[in-house]
Amino acid sequence: MALDAGTVDVDDDGNATGSGLALDIFNGAMSGLGGEVKAAIGNGMKGFCEGIATAIVDHLKNNAEITITVQPTDSGLQSLPSVLTPGSPTDGPASPKTFTGSIV
Repeated sequence: MALDAGTVDVDDDGNATGSGLALDIFNGAMSGLGGEVKAAIGNGMKGFCEGIATAIVDHLKNNAEITITVQPTDSGLQSLPSVLTPGSPTDGPASPKTFTGSIV
């Protein structure tokens, strides 16, 4: 699953719809407010929350690294299509193998 900054849409009553991190930030920021106050400031908070979400997602995409180490005891991570034993798990590597990548 790709990281999604998301969006926020606010109706005249202050009810929000949207997606991703922006909506989660908006709902968290607005959770302690009553209906009248929520409606009054909801649209102003929309852009603020989307901006924060975009900054966080962009930062993670540009800077986060993932490292996975497969140990010799990690057998069965894949299947080897063999004529003798189709779908049999393979053995783990002879020594640890490290894979690195980034978040997309």
